[in-house]
Amino acid sequence: MADEFKNDPIKETAEAQASAKRSLSDILQDEANVKLRNRIFGGIIILLVVIFFGVMVYGVNNLLANEGQHPVESAVDDSISASPQDAEAVLTYLEAKVIEAGAATPAIGIETKYELRGEDDAVTVSGDNANVLTETAKLLLPKALEEVNGKTGNVSADYGENITGSLWRLDSLSPADIAAVTNNFTYYQCTACKETFDEAFTECPKCAAKNTCNKLYRDNYDFNGTLNDTPDVQAFYKPLTASDVAALLTGLNGFEVLDTKVTYANPAFSAASGRTNGRLYNIVFSRNVDLTLQLKGQDAYAAFGEFTLSLKLIKINRFNFTWPTVNLSAEMVVGAKESVLLSASINAPEGTIVHWRSLTPEIVTVDDVGYIQTGDTYGDGTVQAYYELNGEEISADCVIHVRVPVEGVALNRRREKLSVGETAQLKATLEPDNATIAGCQWFTDDPSIATVDGIIIEHEKVLGIFGGKTENIGTITAVSPGTVRIYCLTEDGAWRSSCTVTVE
Repeated sequence: MADEFKNDPIKETAEAQASAKRSLSDILQDEANVKLRNRIFGGIIILLVVIFFGVMVYGVNNLLANEGQHPVESAVDDSISASPQDAEAVLTYLEAKVIEAGAATPAIGIETKYELRGEDDAVTVSGDNANVLTETAKLLLPKALEEVNGKTGNVSADYGENITGSLWRLDSLSPADIAAVTNNFTYYQCTACKETFDEAFTECPKCAAKNTCNKLYRDNYDFNGTLNDTPDVQAFYKPLTASDVAALLTGLNGFEVLDTKVTYANPAFSAASGRTNGRLYNIVFSRNVDLTLQLKGQDAYAAFGEFTLSLKLIKINRFNFTWPTVNLSAEMVVGAKESVLLSASINAPEGTIVHWRSLTPEIVTVDDVGYIQTGDTYGDGTVQAYYELNGEEISADCVIHVRVPVEGVALNRRREKLSVGETAQLKATLEPDNATIAGCQWFTDDPSIATVDGIIIEHEKVLGIFGGKTENIGTITAVSPGTVRIYCLTEDGAWRSSCTVTVE
């Protein structure tokens, strides 16, 4: 019985059907789970893509929103050293530069000269015949000073000559000897109109643009300082000698010097040096000299008797350092297939020959005398002028911009209606948008009806990629009723586009 029940076909069929039902249910459930997982996974992918592109768009919009706004100030990282500002730093810096200049032996010129200080009271005479003697001295002294300045203390040295002993060293001075000192090497530029100013601004004084003040840095440090009248300073400047006084009185022959009194005041100095190359270009020392002379007329001038002559002078000791250089235009814009002569001036010994070479012959070539020749390739090339001095190559580069020419211009509106006193802006679009010379000039046919003021806005590239284009904006101001034509002309090619303005 057990075996018969075990092999019952009806039971086996029922069990098989039940198993089949369970298997189908499992399969359907598994498929549903897979679909659900796929939907969830797909949703996550879509969400991530949306977030990614949202962040990208947000970031790009933020970058583009910064176009034309106040740029980050230029860094001073191209200075060869930290800018010296206080007394100790300036003294240390200038002393080092004097030593370096003496060792490098550039061409050096040393000049000592005297100048009358002021106009009305620089020469005065007290005593009998004071008026006549004063006018006589005023006539004779400038000529005497001119002769003295051409002879006294002037020294010159050519490149390679060592005259270190004639230079004034500053190591005998201390910070306590300096009363005040400034180092000026910054200025400010409006990024909209490109005008430069000595002081920072929030609104451009010229074009009234706001948030366009960019701090920039000059090529040179410009030092100006005043000194205290200390014993060290007095010794540094050296007093006038008897021969110095005699030289100053050249032209006043016929008068005996009975007594001499010299006083000094207001010692000062100035200097200029390269901020980016560290070279000293000049250093100047000056101080006021008051010279009081007791004189007596002799021979033909005996009738003048004794009198006092007072001179207010300023003594200047100037040291100029001329370094070997090649002076060449930094850049030039030329057309395709054009030939132009470059000219280079040099600071070098007489007879030095300038050589030429192209660093980018695929764009521009140059011959032995400086004639450049461009081909039909647009872009920037570099031509170099150079010479050799004492085993060193002295050179300068000129960037040649083979220009992309302007091929047309269009205004954003061809007609405009305004009421008296209203303003409107026109925008000129140049073709192509990468034209090298992208400026326009604006004109009105009748300024009594409407005027136009043009401005060129050059946008900086953001991250070197976005923006960077030039905008030409013309602002129209309606003056009186009538119809007038406002037009722009491109600076390259004189392409023209106009707008008819009706003032009601």
